Amino acid sequence: GIGIWLGGSSTPNTWKQALDNLRALRRRPHEQNLFLLLRCPWCGAQMGPQPKKGGGQEPIGYEEAAGRVVLRCIDGECKYSRRAGLPVHVVDDDIYEARPSIVIGTVDKFAMMAWRGQTRTLFGAATSECPRHGLLWPGSPCQGNHKAERGKPATRVKVISPLRPPDLIIQDEFHLISGPLGTMVGVYETAVDELSTWTLGDKKVRPKVIASTATVRKAEEQVNNVFLRQVAIFPPHGLDVEDNFFSVQRSTEDRPGRLYLGICSPGSSRPAVLIRVYVALLTAAKTLFQDFGAAADPYMTLVGYFNSLRELGGMRRLAEDDVQTRAYRVEMSDVSRPGLTQRSVNQVDELTSRVTSKEIPQKLDRLELPFKEKWESGEARAYDIVLATNMLSVGVDVNRLGLMVVNG
Repeated sequence: GIGIWLGGSSTPNTWKQALDNLRALRRRPHEQNLFLLLRCPWCGAQMGPQPKKGGGQEPIGYEEAAGRVVLRCIDGECKYSRRAGLPVHVVDDDIYEARPSIVIGTVDKFAMMAWRGQTRTLFGAATSECPRHGLLWPGSPCQGNHKAERGKPATRVKVISPLRPPDLIIQDEFHLISGPLGTMVGVYETAVDELSTWTLGDKKVRPKVIASTATVRKAEEQVNNVFLRQVAIFPPHGLDVEDNFFSVQRSTEDRPGRLYLGICSPGSSRPAVLIRVYVALLTAAKTLFQDFGAAADPYMTLVGYFNSLRELGGMRRLAEDDVQTRAYRVEMSDVSRPGLTQRSVNQVDELTSRVTSKEIPQKLDRLELPFKEKWESGEARAYDIVLATNMLSVGVDVNRLGLMVVNG
């Protein structure tokens, strides 16, 4: 199984919170969906809240059962429609009981280890198990002995041999050490390392730690400060600067490459320059699309990158007003503008911290939509412009995006 271990504003931390959220989804159409899963990962069938007649919505794929919420595929042909549900665990209580093979979490959850006894099960520190409710810990509400009820057989506590603790710790985005990662995580990493160590004969086996980062500057110092370990950088620096294992330098005559263009505009305000750059790129892309069709799709959604929400907010207003008006007037102008075609720009959105966790998966799905010349009524349309902060640079991988304007 796979579990996601996040704060209470992103996923339910208790079964009670899970049930409350499920019931709220049925009553209120705009309630945040804390169950995250919008598709069956096995067959792709749709899950999540769907509008129902008479208002409200019906959360499909989320089922209430015996005081719990089960994620189950609704497609009868799927192998996970006939089981106890998908092996996906989003509720903290469920993660402690099921102890899935992979747990993805945020480092702030480490602070709970000192206060919640049930987190010990994640490190294999469990000696008994309930056939109904999974691993038990001291103070667990379930004591493992149940009478037969509702077609379920009677159960008794099972004593189990100690479980292996985690073998592998992956610390992603290690370059974020300048934030909370570097401030507090080193305090907990030593405890995590000790809890994840197991004994084989007279030898102690520690977990492997992989830290992925966008930079290796001060790698030895940073790894020592957080993990108290020595570092081996992979891949090591090679002999050839054109081949560093991850990337190979090729001639742009063999393969199409990236083109970087800097625009210097003394005497003009930055918003005025951005408006004109956006219009030129959007309308030229439309010309390419008319000439080459789907091959030009990577240029049909323009990404605007900003260092601050303040600058982004100002550009959003301009994108919805000035850029749209100018793009529409391109062909109506008396000035000849070869290569530019009139274009309606009305699908503008943003990827920032102001977007709720409920909306992010929907926006990412929509970013994957290819551009079309004509759209049916009510059909979700591809974005013309997406404005983003550094949120775009952390884990957002959309293959069709091929055009970006970086502000500043």
